[in-house]
Amino acid sequence: MTNTILDVNTVFGVWPRREVDTSLATLLRITHRAGITAMCSVSARGIFYDAVAGNDETLAAAKENPSILPVATLDLRELTDLEAEIRKRKEQGFRFIRLFREYQGWPMDYRPFNDLLRALEHQRLPLYVTITALGDMTRLGKSLWGCTFPVIVGGVNASFAPLFAEAISVAALREALYFDTARFDSVDAYEIFAEKLGPSRLVFGSGAPLCYAESALNALQTSALKPKDKKMVLHENLERVLHGG
Repeated sequence: MTNTILDVNTVFGVWPRREVDTSLATLLRITHRAGITAMCSVSARGIFYDAVAGNDETLAAAKENPSILPVATLDLRELTDLEAEIRKRKEQGFRFIRLFREYQGWPMDYRPFNDLLRALEHQRLPLYVTITALGDMTRLGKSLWGCTFPVIVGGVNASFAPLFAEAISVAALREALYFDTARFDSVDAYEIFAEKLGPSRLVFGSGAPLCYAESALNALQTSALKPKDKKMVLHENLERVLHGG
């Protein structure tokens, strides 16, 4: 097993939805204990309160902690010059744009989302978006028609077979589509996905500190994937995404 682990899915800051310690210090402690080398992270302030202020907070945390790879977020319910904000964050070293529609309540077939996709195509920055229900993956695939930048999909619950099957079906039609493994809590999930599409489309995510960092990691470690395939999931695939896919 490789010693390098890159985590695509972490957050930090005050979390209003649950009584849980999501401080930056806790995130750093949890990921260090799990052996995670570096983590893509975003401030919760940007999710729930103010995207611009949250992005500033993320940038400050990344400057103080080299293990944090800054991720920017946008709230598509607000009127924002999307391309200007994306350009600014790209110049500051943010690695991709992450959307939190699961908390903000907007649908996948949402016109501002399509506006964002066009802006990302111009700026050549990857996107992370979460699916929450059956049909979301299909609608996402249609929205991405003509887009060439990498897209990471979160929320694929491997224990919900119809959602898992839909994700694999859509991914088979679009190469630059990757999946966060934070919800891959069984060895079967990794093995089935690798059998259908190969291991090159999976990027390791823990969901820390909201989830146990070891859960998805343990499932991968005990799966039947070959060592070279586990290495791809743990860091090589995400490295490729962060360099443009």
